[in-house]
Amino acid sequence: MKRNLIALAVAAAFVVPVANAAPKVYGKLNLSAESYKKSPQGKAEEKYTRLQSNASRFGVKGEDELTANLSAVYGIEWEVGNRP
Repeated sequence: MKRNLIALAVAAAFVVPVANAAPKVYGKLNLSAESYKKSPQGKAEEKYTRLQSNASRFGVKGEDELTANLSAVYGIEWEVGNRP
């Protein structure tokens, strides 16, 4: 979870300086909900539900004109997923 927050903070740091370039923020959510039952030794069966991220992505891309003949193209993308 801390890695996801760090990635979003870094993304915000990149977006602020290039605000004039109107960057495009994009992403893809690939989620699955899992429900299962588990019975630890000597205990009653318990039901669990969790939301799993399967290679979801978040990114920022854009283009900024530097001079009449030169422009800068940029892009950065992160994979947001569950880590063991």
